[in-house]
Amino acid sequence: RGGVGVARSCRAGRAPRCNLGEAGREGRQGEPPASPADKGGAAAARIAWNGTLQVRVGTPFKVALRVSSSEAVHAMPMRLRFNPTLLEPISVAPGSFFLHSSKRFVTRVDPSGAIFVGATKDSAAPAADAELGVLTMRAVQSSPAAELNISALNLEGASGKSIALAALPPYRTEITP
Repeated sequence: RGGVGVARSCRAGRAPRCNLGEAGREGRQGEPPASPADKGGAAAARIAWNGTLQVRVGTPFKVALRVSSSEAVHAMPMRLRFNPTLLEPISVAPGSFFLHSSKRFVTRVDPSGAIFVGATKDSAAPAADAELGVLTMRAVQSSPAAELNISALNLEGASGKSIALAALPPYRTEITP
């Protein structure tokens, strides 16, 4: 997998943490339990962030956005928000889900604090713990909690119909001096 790997060897039962040296600790955030999305009982897609839990000012770090969906995913328009006094986007790259079979992966970064992403696959595919995108960010200023928030996300299935989503958790990291 490209980007940030999942810290699968970390202990379960509390927030996963692994030592990554200078960059800090890595962990998985989000991923609320699946809930029925409609009367048919289909589970809502779950979103999770995988990335550094603590980083030093000036240090670049990677954050991966992952999804688990019982429905096949074809496209993903998304808007992320961040505080530009705390975080600086360096790059936005397709995750492994869109990397090799992507018709289109388009990004636009607004330096005032927004990232827009549009991605489409050649054909819909199952998304079991699929890596949608990888952001490389730089920590700008110390803060106990710098966040990336998903302000809009629409996962689209094969027919272009929206896939129900569970809560959209923010990504949080502590920035140390």
